[in-house]
Amino acid sequence: MAAAQPLVTYVNGLDTPKRLRRTWMLEDVFGPLGIRPGSALEDACENVVVDVVSDEKSFRIRPKGWRVDLDDAALRPLLVGAIVGGALQQVVGDDVPAELYPAVVPLVIDVDGVTLEQHERVVTIPLTLALSPTDSRPSSTDLQVRFNRLSPRARAELGFDDFEHFCERLVKAARIGDADFGEVRVIANLDPTSIRLTWH
Repeated sequence: MAAAQPLVTYVNGLDTPKRLRRTWMLEDVFGPLGIRPGSALEDACENVVVDVVSDEKSFRIRPKGWRVDLDDAALRPLLVGAIVGGALQQVVGDDVPAELYPAVVPLVIDVDGVTLEQHERVVTIPLTLALSPTDSRPSSTDLQVRFNRLSPRARAELGFDDFEHFCERLVKAARIGDADFGEVRVIANLDPTSIRLTWH
């Protein structure tokens, strides 16, 4: 088994261009992770990025894809959010719109603690949700505090009920054991506060 590294370290190690192009992202970011071209996982990861950047003035659609100018400070967190968000979306559904994953993910997981075993294509995602002591569900008080950290626009677009449902599904995924969700598979994990995912 290869040593795990933080996903943030993998993304920070990328030689990022000044102009983000679709082909670079698919081939140089997602490709080395074993995310297959044309797969549902690749589409979900790409959708997170496109939904976030499509309102940028520099966003352009070209015959071979799209491109956008982003600085490193915006690009690297976006790529982490796309990888984690795309994989999670395959497991927990689409309660959260793709463009909100980069805002929602840091509220419910420890982004710096997400680890990647690149050769085995395994990502471990630590949850930061406080659980109710009576029923092991996310604490509604904790969820309301986290939801309120979103921007007013994000709160209006997402809604508390969908946020709560998303968080409940995260907790279930951490405890489900081995389970297939199409191309993405949850791997049984002894730690009920993290989700281990792989893909094929």
